[in-house]
Amino acid sequence: MDDDDGPPAKLKKRANQTPTATERHARKLEENDIDCEKATLSNITYLAVIGLKALGVADAKVGEVIKTVGDLVGISFRSVPASAKCRNFALTDLTVGRRHVKERLSEYQERGKTVCLASDETTKGAMKLQAFGVHSQDGTFTCVGIDHVAEKSAQTAFEKLCWTVTKLSGASTDFLKKFMVSVTSTMSDSASTEIKFNRLVEAYRNEVIPEVVSNYADMTD
Repeated sequence: MDDDDGPPAKLKKRANQTPTATERHARKLEENDIDCEKATLSNITYLAVIGLKALGVADAKVGEVIKTVGDLVGISFRSVPASAKCRNFALTDLTVGRRHVKERLSEYQERGKTVCLASDETTKGAMKLQAFGVHSQDGTFTCVGIDHVAEKSAQTAFEKLCWTVTKLSGASTDFLKKFMVSVTSTMSDSASTEIKFNRLVEAYRNEVIPEVVSNYADMTD
């Protein structure tokens, strides 16, 4: 009998033919990560880019980080996301998030649910930020948006709120009015700008509610 055909030899051949974890990972990346002809990236790469950006990695540095991680596990990439593509990923992620917010607010409106509008302002270094969110009757909180503002003022905050709601993906021309009508209370700190902002919201709501609510003029207090 030829020893090369015995069980030990067969096990040795099988072990040599079995890819290592690194080889399997590299093969998976080669099959799924890059489509050279279409220059598209896989879902796992998309999630990696979004994750790196969430950690504060700049668009221009994302590719370098991916290469460095690849070096740690012995994998070389034929291509990595360019900075322009990373920016597009972020815009896509933002669009998906805005659509989700719009759908949730629409659901509240369709069910006749009212919400409490929460607002806050802060300064981070040289940046001034304004944040908006809503508390629903079931206790759910939804962040409507966080954006830069040029100055801390009630009018600026109100205009930013209107812009944020109007720019939600799929929002109709009257979506802002419907949203404002669904707001029956506000929540904020005691800063004078926040108090004035709440008054602007109330005034706008009172102005548009007859346009949104059917037979509003015939209703009693």
